[in-house]
Amino acid sequence: MTTSTTPYQAVTTNPAAPAQLSEVTDPKTTLQYLRNVVGLTPTELAQAVGADERTIRRWMTPGDASKIQQRHDQRIDDLRSLVVLLADTLPGEQTGRWLRARNRLLKRQRPLELLSLGKDGGYDQAYKDVERAAEAYADGDPT
Repeated sequence: MTTSTTPYQAVTTNPAAPAQLSEVTDPKTTLQYLRNVVGLTPTELAQAVGADERTIRRWMTPGDASKIQQRHDQRIDDLRSLVVLLADTLPGEQTGRWLRARNRLLKRQRPLELLSLGKDGGYDQAYKDVERAAEAYADGDPT
């Protein structure tokens, strides 16, 4: 009797990142998803959320018990909403590419940069503009 050894390739998954986001996903899980599935860097997350990069890294550390300030929580929720909106059209890292790409509907600005520039009172308008561009893309406008 001969036994053959079949080489198996290890499948690795990140248990900290859910398979998808929903309306009730908590902010820290959302950050893990944005980092591990969408592919946003801690620097990009920090700029979009308006927090320090070290703070973002701390929030993404398993077991971190620190509370996220309301303004950061709202921006994380806004990013989650954009990703959920684009998820059917642009799964995973493709959403990250869309967030980094220049967009005609945003006057050739990148969505992530526009969100990060909206720090000084202009964030709500920046978010509305990015949301409109995401809705247009999800509805079939490829820009």
